[in-house]
Amino acid sequence: MYSLAQKRVFYLALATALGLLLFAGCGPRRPATRPNQSQPSPTAEQPPTPTLAPALVQSEPAAEPTQAVEPTSLPEPTATTAAAPEAAAGEQSVQPLSDVLGVVALNTGAAVCNDGSPAKYYLRQGYNNKWLVFLEGGGACFRDQDCSQREREQPKLTSSDQWDPSVSLGGIFSINEERNPDFWNWNQVYVKYCSSDSWSGSHTDADGRQFRGRDILEAVFTDVQQRNGNFGVGKGSDSTLILAGCSAGGNGVLNNLDAVAGRFADNFDDIRGINDAGWAVDIRPSYAANAPSFYEMFSVGFGNWGGNVDADCAAAGGDPAQCYFGSTVYPYITTPLFVQIHQYDREQITSFHSGTQQDAEDFAVHVRASLVGVQAAFSPQAPNHCVTINDKFWGDSGAEVDGYSMQEVLHNWLNGEEPIRLVAP
Repeated sequence: MYSLAQKRVFYLALATALGLLLFAGCGPRRPATRPNQSQPSPTAEQPPTPTLAPALVQSEPAAEPTQAVEPTSLPEPTATTAAAPEAAAGEQSVQPLSDVLGVVALNTGAAVCNDGSPAKYYLRQGYNNKWLVFLEGGGACFRDQDCSQREREQPKLTSSDQWDPSVSLGGIFSINEERNPDFWNWNQVYVKYCSSDSWSGSHTDADGRQFRGRDILEAVFTDVQQRNGNFGVGKGSDSTLILAGCSAGGNGVLNNLDAVAGRFADNFDDIRGINDAGWAVDIRPSYAANAPSFYEMFSVGFGNWGGNVDADCAAAGGDPAQCYFGSTVYPYITTPLFVQIHQYDREQITSFHSGTQQDAEDFAVHVRASLVGVQAAFSPQAPNHCVTINDKFWGDSGAEVDGYSMQEVLHNWLNGEEPIRLVAP
């Protein structure tokens, strides 16, 4: 039998050892070398070989958010500064972020959809003074007959009447800190697309159809600034503004990035742009000898939309419709810009070509040529279109270059690390 003193010594040693183990388990953990890399890496997809004849209208479906979630109560925008992520000792802890973005309707007269219904955006407030404003994609219509067909067949791209009261998004909108370390706690704005003009229009046509993409974007920024006291509070506030977009939304980034940066130059420490698959490539369609090229379609659209493109590009003396193309406008954009375009982008190939293997190879050659001189670029040899708001952001479906996902290369670009340019040869 042990004496009482011996028992006390034993229990004291046991308690000390357990305490040390608990302390070690709660301490900081060293992250893996690349914690956000999807494992195992999927096999890259082969270039597409569809046989569908392309339509005149570029009508790729917008990169759809996941099914709308009906929250118990929608998150309401406030005019107060967002709370810090960790409360000080004795203060109430911050509520976890919701994965839902709640709808906000615009009441500005010019900020309307093709049919005149009010434009809207979706908002989730974060824990800092960093803002991601993301433009939805969804093609465009260029002539009256194209727009009439779009109104019949894709009403959610021309009217806000059927939009959901909330959305839940993935990829760059994820609130998973481990998978999305750069953006998980940002203030996030998702701007729905209903102007059919690559976010460039400011015009009403003869039939009363509204092309108001530029007006909608301006109204969104005005509304967000008025509702949120932590939006653009000035230099030295550790503040960032990123204008991003997918497909037609990415094209909208090209059209509006420098204008937005100029408007808020004194409000944010850092302003940047992300173009996700909105990098149009101008090559002659192969499906018919007399088919209009992408440039010819943009030229018609520019006139019908009352188009607004990058001001410096438009002032350079050429046809402003050429400024819808990334390789033309990029040298005129002074705001830092990250470009993502897959070399076998199925939407462009099937919309403006017959979709054969040779079409895909020709397109890939032109993509690589268009990216010469682009400082921050990500271009895998895969057929994906938009990747920022789905799991392709982390490298799924072959969306990788040299083992890197877009999320990892984008992280490098934001944090001054390398590489920031990966274009598959």
